[in-house]
Amino acid sequence: MDNAQNPYLKAVDDLNNIVGKLGQDVAPRVEVYAVTSDESGDHPFRLRRVRLDHATSQGRAFDNETFAAALAEYGIQTQVASTAQPKRVDYGPIERLFDERGVIGIGDIGELCASAPEDDGTEHPRARLLDHFCDTLAAEPRDRDRIADLIEGEVPFAIGLAFRYTTNKEGTGCLWGYQRLHRAPATRRSGMVIMSSGATELYFGESIKIEGRFDFIIYGNTLYTRALDVLRSQFGFNYLTQELAINAAQTLTDIVSDEENVIIDSIFKYQTCANKMLKVAREESPVLSMAAPELHRKIEQMPEYSDKFEFDEVDRLEIHRKRDVTRMLDMMSDNILISPLTGATYECRSKKRIDH
Repeated sequence: MDNAQNPYLKAVDDLNNIVGKLGQDVAPRVEVYAVTSDESGDHPFRLRRVRLDHATSQGRAFDNETFAAALAEYGIQTQVASTAQPKRVDYGPIERLFDERGVIGIGDIGELCASAPEDDGTEHPRARLLDHFCDTLAAEPRDRDRIADLIEGEVPFAIGLAFRYTTNKEGTGCLWGYQRLHRAPATRRSGMVIMSSGATELYFGESIKIEGRFDFIIYGNTLYTRALDVLRSQFGFNYLTQELAINAAQTLTDIVSDEENVIIDSIFKYQTCANKMLKVAREESPVLSMAAPELHRKIEQMPEYSDKFEFDEVDRLEIHRKRDVTRMLDMMSDNILISPLTGATYECRSKKRIDH
């Protein structure tokens, strides 16, 4: 299958092509905005201009190095002068980020927004926040003259930085890079020392840190992301975790009896349950391949588990309440280990499987 037939590789080609057209100096093309969050208002996101000096040699070098370093994480080579080298990565659907490292997840924004739950009882449903965010970015060319500058008092409400790179002469086409904001507040007890033109100044205000990374990139209708943390924490992508966890839970019917759908209900209500279910499936726990009678017998032989579960007439675990789900997931994580060296028994939640 060539790149034209593979939607993910075609999306990468599109990104490579537009990055190449940005040329050797992106400083004249970039504008930086702070993204502030106010879910109590009419719109959950607002843009505030961050005025940087792009004209000086230092400013231009900073713009170019930030761009090159951020794109290198996506395996993209830019034309700007930089020491950043593109990483070796693979490309695929966003769901692969749950299972693999070194993958850039790619998704159609319209499809991602369409698949999100419509309502969670709040004014701005968390699963629809990406939709709201894209609307905010799309309105930027029209609202540019009305976008206010970021002031110090708004820094505590800023959740990220959006970098806009103009891709055409008309100024209407653009590539967006987003990074979660790491604030560095300086209080009265601890100030920052700023060196400028040989002078030393102690600064006690709010500051923001700009890094050479993009947590995700938006170009056209496509979203590219290197990790799910920011999408989950700031844009409500927990629903993807829940969907995959439910899919995994539905494969347990040979060893689990859950007539009241307590597992699925717990996945919706408790993110920890969704995360644990996904972890069990992702790590391919050997428990999942056991037959129900064998699992029943081994559980009865373990003092850690023997009094924790009930079984039906065909040896399947019975689930009646959330506590049963928690115990089941802990058991399926296979965290009780016996050292072959000392015979000591451990509970180990982080482990690496060794096959001899």
